[in-house]
Amino acid sequence: MILYIDTTKTETRLALYSGNQSLIDEHTKEMKFSQSEELLPAIDQLLRRNHTSKDKLRALIVNQGPGSYTGVRVGVTTANLLAFGLNIPVLPVSGDIDIDNLATQVIELPETGSFSEPVMPIYLRSPHITQSKKSS
Repeated sequence: MILYIDTTKTETRLALYSGNQSLIDEHTKEMKFSQSEELLPAIDQLLRRNHTSKDKLRALIVNQGPGSYTGVRVGVTTANLLAFGLNIPVLPVSGDIDIDNLATQVIELPETGSFSEPVMPIYLRSPHITQSKKSS
């Protein structure tokens, strides 16, 4: 099975695909300011609803952006950590993705594989870092 994670917008989208990349189920939820708290439980809920577990995943696909800084960071970090922990490949996609036809939009998935390198996020704009104001 393959898990797709997209946190680039306020509406988080998850999808579960079979080995031949046909869509099994999807989960969409508004998580504007709560992705860090709600993403892992939503993944668990999607897997449980389909009577499967993380151990059955053979790859992860994550939308690397562009998108909001926090949303992209949460989704990409979660995908990278899950892939690393499960020792499965994580593959990037970017932009607006049609989850019904994801198989035609993604590079070919490896037959078998392990985690090799993390996906890097794409943000809407460069970071704006300022010095903190010192209190008097």
